[in-house]
Order: sequence, then C-alpha cells, then structure tokens
Amino acid sequence: MYAKVEDNTVVKYPMTIPQIQSEHKNKSLPKRFQELEIGNTTYVKIQPTSRPSLGDGKYTSGTPVKEGNVWKQNWVKVDYTKDELFKILASHRYEIEVGGLELNGLTIQTNRESRTNILGAREKAVNDSAYKIVWKTVNGFIELDATTIISIADGVHDFIQKCFFTESLVYEKIQNNEVTNKNQVKEIFDTLMTE
Repeated sequence: MYAKVEDNTVVKYPMTIPQIQSEHKNKSLPKRFQELEIGNTTYVKIQPTSRPSLGDGKYTSGTPVKEGNVWKQNWVKVDYTKDELFKILASHRYEIEVGGLELNGLTIQTNRESRTNILGAREKAVNDSAYKIVWKTVNGFIELDATTIISIADGVHDFIQKCFFTESLVYEKIQNNEVTNKNQVKEIFDTLMTE
C-alpha cells in the first residue's frame, strides 16, 4: 500500500499504484517504489506493522506515521458499536447457557438437546412419583428418581432463565453506554451470573 503525502502530511491513504497512475495519466511510473516525487506531491510505500492484540478493544488501520525516514502503518483503537457489543453479549450468553451446570453434586449438560430430554423426563416424573431413569452425565451413567429429576429440571430451567435475564441487564447497560468494550460485556455478565 502507498500513501499520498504533501508537506510531510498524509492526504490520501491507502492507495495502489493504479490509483496513483490514474492521478498522473501522462506520466510513466515504476512498477514498484519506496518513494516517488511528482511535483509537490510525494507517494510513499507504507511499511506494514502487526495489528496490536485485541485486549479490551479493536483496532483499524489509521493514518500512517513517519518514523525516521520510514512511513509505517499505524493502528488506531476504535470503539465497538452497540450492535457489535450486542452480538458479543449474545454469543457469550449462549456459551454459558449451553456450557453445563453443577447441580446437586452432578455436572449437568445444558445444551438444547439435553434440556429437552430433562424437561420431558420431568413431565413424566411429576405424574409418576415412582418414575426412575438412567441419565448419562459427563462422569458416566446414574439412576435418577422422580424427586431428583424434578429438582434437576427445575434447576436447569432456572439457570437458563438466569442466563437470559442477565443478558437483558447487560443489554441495558450497553444501551446506556455503561458497557463499551468486549471485556466489560463478559466480566459484567459473569459477575451478575454469580449473584
């Protein structure tokens, strides 16, 4: 990539050689160059630099900067849009929602298929107090009686509802500009889930 420089200030970036050529149709340009002066205008090749790690923000390529005699790519931290933060929030809520739950000393899967199965078992357990099932957990198979089935199903239901309620609270904070970056979305969500 190249930049157009006048009075040691970048006035157009990024530029390609065909774009530079279109500004100087009657002039033959080299196929590649580091620096090219045409009248009061200088075109310079921009040395690429590594994008910073994300951390709590995102970066876009900004106006190049001159370091010594070399023009270098410059990364500028930019704010997330509310829509981007809403997507980050929904994704994080989903990860937590389907990530499993410790309940009654058991690790219970909370993906959507497992939730459907436990809610179906709950329906039978409510109507038959002698009802038992063999349930597969991440630690192996266990037998569950009707009381335990109902307790687990209710716990899973409450957990899922808490995920969505927490998402609504963080959503409101984003709307009110109280949350402005990715790390805040996740930290506040996780904190509210433990309360």
